[in-house]
Amino acid sequence: MLKIALIQFASHPDKSFNLEKAKKFLNSLPSDVDIAIFPEYMMGYPEDVALKEYVEKMAEDENGEFLSSLRDCVKSKGIWTIVNVFEREGKKVYNTNFVIDDSGDIVARYRKIHLFDVLGYRESDYFSAGKEITTFQYRGVKLGLATCFDLRFPEMFRKMALMGVDVFVVPSAWYVGGLKEMQWQIIGQVRAHENVAFLIAVCNSAKPFVGRSYVADPYGVIRYELGIGERYGVYEIDLKELEKARRDLPLLNLRRTEAY
Repeated sequence: MLKIALIQFASHPDKSFNLEKAKKFLNSLPSDVDIAIFPEYMMGYPEDVALKEYVEKMAEDENGEFLSSLRDCVKSKGIWTIVNVFEREGKKVYNTNFVIDDSGDIVARYRKIHLFDVLGYRESDYFSAGKEITTFQYRGVKLGLATCFDLRFPEMFRKMALMGVDVFVVPSAWYVGGLKEMQWQIIGQVRAHENVAFLIAVCNSAKPFVGRSYVADPYGVIRYELGIGERYGVYEIDLKELEKARRDLPLLNLRRTEAY
């Protein structure tokens, strides 16, 4: 079993406010949670300035106060945690998910590969694109990281599946819009089912984002959903269900790539 806390955080423009709120969420979690997951843009989202200006101002390197303080809190609580940070490295800024273990150490980082350059937005104006897929191990379970817009690129998830990933983790800040709420869930359900894996999608619940964090099982069925509004929930993944699904649906083994 793998007990996951989905923290449907609502970002505030003030980074310090978000930091303190994130620590309160962590400290309120049950002690038997295995991994806590925060959404994309948890560092903040602006109300009255351009995103480019805001990200430039808020970005920190991995030794900055935001991540360092969260690492201390994670160590104190003793729960593995995935957080999203505007990570500065030299002149570049990345949209980065950090995996922090129960000792407060960084054990993995994923820099968002597919930047949201559609529908009038241009993340590439303020973020640099990552170049590497990231997976990590937790007690024999292999997890793969993606971020929001990555969901629309099935080849990324297929590659992780071929690397042996059991659970996809997708921190997100999925914008509202025409049918966007449906897309948010349907695309994740398909990514889970076509790769016969669990998928955990945790979305920011601040005003421009959909919330509706969920867990999709290897059959593509949503097994758990948080709805709208700021809150957290805990879902326990039964890994025996994953084993059974892969016996019943050996999709990766049935591929005939020589034909395409």
